Amino acid sequence: MKTRRCNFTVGLMAVMAAFASPAGATVQIFTDNYGTSLAPLAIGSPNQNLSLSQFNPSLGTLIGVTVELISYDSIQAQVLNMGSSPVNYSADSAYYDGTQGSQRIGVSASGGSLTLATSGSGSAGPFQGTSAPLGVTVAGTTPLPQVTDILHPANFTSYEGTGQIQYVLSIPVVPGHSTGSDTSLLFGSDAYSYGTIEVQYNYAQVPETGALWGSLFAIGLCAVELARRRQTAVLA
Repeated sequence: MKTRRCNFTVGLMAVMAAFASPAGATVQIFTDNYGTSLAPLAIGSPNQNLSLSQFNPSLGTLIGVTVELISYDSIQAQVLNMGSSPVNYSADSAYYDGTQGSQRIGVSASGGSLTLATSGSGSAGPFQGTSAPLGVTVAGTTPLPQVTDILHPANFTSYEGTGQIQYVLSIPVVPGHSTGSDTSLLFGSDAYSYGTIEVQYNYAQVPETGALWGSLFAIGLCAVELARRRQTAVLA
């Protein structure tokens, strides 16, 4: 009966040890956003400082890092009416070719060389409507497709620690223009962006030493019990 109990104990401890030291990697994901769909950043905006958690080495061994930049961009055409009365504008006079939508977003991480960039292009227009007097009228906004850039860093040093890793995101000014033929109107254009930076840590967990030592202790007790039973059988 005791032999069966030992076998059961050894089996149970083996299962516990297996769970305490998983073979597969564990994943942690941290994200930070710049701008929103309701409040995107205009091109040429001041740099955005983003902060994400580092990987804590006490959790295990870091075996992979993935940094992802997801960008949502849009371009906008604007009509400036310098006159004192409403002025109609047509497709011919308020066309924007969308060159300014070809923006690049650079991300650099402190303590390491990391560069991500997304770019998108398109056209907003043609449009037609009426521009209010002495003001700016938004002729229309065109969203561009979501763009994603992914990097797999080879050097994990910048990502390991117990604090934060800082990212500096910039949306540089890029060339663009609008065209129009109505002399009573001025035409302008702008581009906007918002998105997310995501860092994914893949790591092998540190085995739980308490569970492993408990398993070894139980196995040792069973070994002693089996040895004692063999000795008793020989003496008998």
